[in-house]
Amino acid sequence: MEDILSEFSKAFNTVPHQRLLLKLDHYRLQGEIKDWVQAWLCDRKQPAAVVVEGDKSASAKVKSGVPKGTVLDPLMFLLYINDIHLVITLNLKYGFLLMTQF
Repeated sequence: MEDILSEFSKAFNTVPHQRLLLKLDHYRLQGEIKDWVQAWLCDRKQPAAVVVEGDKSASAKVKSGVPKGTVLDPLMFLLYINDIHLVITLNLKYGFLLMTQF
């Protein structure tokens, strides 16, 4: 079970901010709360990480994941995966239907 949760957590780092914001809409978290979360997610830049012969790479806008080590990190993760059982159930049913048609 730990391995599965670990893989979900790694995959969570690649979730686009827009998808996370859609989840907030899904759970009817709107208005000031959504605006605050959007500012927290979307107004971040990754600092320059590479220095070659004194020249630094440019900072880059962060388009996915959430800041690690924050209080909202686990909350956003739980909001994101909360309905995963529905997705799995639908995929299993749909896959079963496809297999029974052959």
